[in-house]
Amino acid sequence: MGVIHFVGGEKGGVGKSFFTKILVSYFISRGKLFSIFECDDVNRDIFTVYSKNNRSENIIKIEQVLFSKAEKEISLPNKLLYAAEESDVIVNLPAGVHKLVGEWFKIGRIQEQAEDTGAKLYLWYVCDGDITNLRLYGESQGKIPIQHIFVKNMVRLDEDEWEVAIDSCKNMGIDLGLENMVKVTIGKLGYWEAQALSQTYQSFESIQDIDFKGLGRIEKNTIRYFLNDCLREIDNVMRDKVFESGGLLVKMTPKEEYEREYEERYQRGEYDEIVERDETGKETDKGSVGTSNKRRGGRKKKEEANQKLDYEYVVMIGEQEYKFENETEAREYLLSQEEGLREKGEDDLEKILKDRVNKRTKIQG
Repeated sequence: MGVIHFVGGEKGGVGKSFFTKILVSYFISRGKLFSIFECDDVNRDIFTVYSKNNRSENIIKIEQVLFSKAEKEISLPNKLLYAAEESDVIVNLPAGVHKLVGEWFKIGRIQEQAEDTGAKLYLWYVCDGDITNLRLYGESQGKIPIQHIFVKNMVRLDEDEWEVAIDSCKNMGIDLGLENMVKVTIGKLGYWEAQALSQTYQSFESIQDIDFKGLGRIEKNTIRYFLNDCLREIDNVMRDKVFESGGLLVKMTPKEEYEREYEERYQRGEYDEIVERDETGKETDKGSVGTSNKRRGGRKKKEEANQKLDYEYVVMIGEQEYKFENETEAREYLLSQEEGLREKGEDDLEKILKDRVNKRTKIQG
């Protein structure tokens, strides 16, 4: 089963659709197969962006589904669970819908359904620092009883203003649960760059290929650098143990830590065998026993889902795009073409190379 990622925020204009685009870019850049569901019947920008000229091969399907209080339509969102049988799912929620989502959870016994099938459920709560939106974050956790990831959108307020907003909530007796908060921070994007993304209904990928007033090579690079920062923020959360535990904040045992490390190494192709461990994480006398049936079944599904995926490394120099089969070739070419890069300090050079050399999924027939 896949993971269902709800993107919400309860208030309009806080950046829900904008963050949904970022999350879609994260899945594409990491070579994941996934489906998108648009739940906003008023502002259907996510459906518009990805159902037309921005369709990626990573997207299995994109559909619209609405949360309704009508008795005959209360089960329509069950489509999300069916879709999760194939892949991960991204759900773009409209403002003011968390109560209806909570009703669906209650009537459809969604938590129990997820436990039975192994599906994982998360809600990325987007907030721009508005006091009302902060208050609704606390209420949302009561209405939708799954792990929330707080998305701190810096587009409207700076850090000092955010602190004032949080202090105001404390003075009002609003408990935001800061101690257990899982959080990502989304920085500011320039005016023209943001306008280009919103007015042209482009994705972060397709915006690099269009002509738009005020959007030149430098502005396109700014968008790319901004996106890379966002993807690193999401990466940090995806590696958090909250995503290893189905949304429950629990302490992992040494054996579970080992199994997590094994899965990460397997994904990197480092080895294809396991070592038996006891509950303390120590090797047993059985030693290496090859691939277990349980793991083999999980791998087979991953391999089948990703068998058509391959990668390329892309370097932008001016308006020209250069593609390479491996990262080393791409880095060496960039260093050979731009004077002064080799003179940078080690840390600065590594940051530049990470920003300028982009891993991208390509599809083989």
